[in-house]
Amino acid sequence: MQALASTAGMERAAWLKLRRQGIGGSDAAAILGLNPYKSPLAVYADKRGLTDDAPDTETLRQGRDFEAYVADRFAEETGKRVRRCNQILQHPDRPWMLANVDRLVVGERAGLECKCVGIGNRVDFEGGAVPPTFYWQCMHYLAVTGLDRWYLAVLPLGRWVAPYIFEIARDETQIDELTAREEAFWTDHVLAGVPPLPIGSEADEAVLTRLSEQHGQDETVAIPEMDADLDLMAALQADRRALDAQIEAIEQRVKLRMGSAERASGNRWRVDWKTVETHRLDSKRLQAQLPDVYRQYTNIAKSRRFRVTSIREKE
Repeated sequence: MQALASTAGMERAAWLKLRRQGIGGSDAAAILGLNPYKSPLAVYADKRGLTDDAPDTETLRQGRDFEAYVADRFAEETGKRVRRCNQILQHPDRPWMLANVDRLVVGERAGLECKCVGIGNRVDFEGGAVPPTFYWQCMHYLAVTGLDRWYLAVLPLGRWVAPYIFEIARDETQIDELTAREEAFWTDHVLAGVPPLPIGSEADEAVLTRLSEQHGQDETVAIPEMDADLDLMAALQADRRALDAQIEAIEQRVKLRMGSAERASGNRWRVDWKTVETHRLDSKRLQAQLPDVYRQYTNIAKSRRFRVTSIREKE
């Protein structure tokens, strides 16, 4: 295995800077479009330095702190010995493929990835399910290191159960597919400075908001090719309105049958239709009667509003 740098004693800021020199295991599923919290555009923006480093959240902190515990429990459950790597590993032929591995397994051509998941996680680990984000991270590590297998130990926090342990075998077909996708992403997007198209995720919206903070007011740009996208969007919106109307009609049919009852039961579904009391602040009345109080407790937030108008309608 080839190393890019030692991480022993390395500051987090320096580590994050080195990660931008290539694609890491946590980027793999996002590049494939399989990470619900990270998109290809978000990876691109990070590698190009267009967005700030992600804040060190409590979730990330606990993940790092529990890593040693999960590794110890893995060793206890399996009887295997593990050791820290303390290096950023690098693919021998593709230097942009990087790996920050949690542990290497002593006496085997294998590594270990340690994960913690929150109490609200719905993955059926008991039934053998492995989330795509975890699976492709391990497959990326296998590609970088050339090892034969990667173990995955997942600790569900707050559930008082032992870590779930999985063995992910090396799969050359999937490694070739992943490597090709990552190489195309690195070459065609990151190095070329061409952002990948958004996929409609919250991560994409966060990136676009960040990139547009210093926008030119009253500036107009010509984008003739956007018409095809907006034509499609208009058609999809029409379909959505039709679907929303069908959904609303179904709700109304059930309500009609329920009459004054607050609950209804079928063979597969239950419906609750109860009165809910909602308290809303009358901001207009407050502003009129107590303008000083209104100003004192009003926060002003600025955002860019995206509005589409048909040119034919304006004419």
